[in-house]
Amino acid sequence: MERYQQGDVILEKIEALPSGAEKIGMKPVMEGEGHHEHVLCPEKPKEAEMYEREGVLYFRLSAPAPLKHIQKGGGKGEHGTQVIEPGLYKVGQVYEHDWWTAEARKVID
Repeated sequence: MERYQQGDVILEKIEALPSGAEKIGMKPVMEGEGHHEHVLCPEKPKEAEMYEREGVLYFRLSAPAPLKHIQKGGGKGEHGTQVIEPGLYKVGQVYEHDWWTAEARKVID
């Protein structure tokens, strides 16, 4: 299974969209705790399509596209740019397990 991780976002390559996924306009793959976001930056807008189902984002790339971590309002984020290969992806949140409290929680980067 092919995966990419950038900070608190994880992208998992999938074979097909779930039924009921609706095409939406492009938006940040994930927004951080108020000061940064993860953004796909295809060379041409038609090279990327974004979908949503029950609050989960999916996207399809027809060409490699950089995933950039940027500060809102401009500026470079703390994670390096990654080039995402063509394919269909599900966007997820990274979780960590706290063994002391026996709880899982979202990683907030």
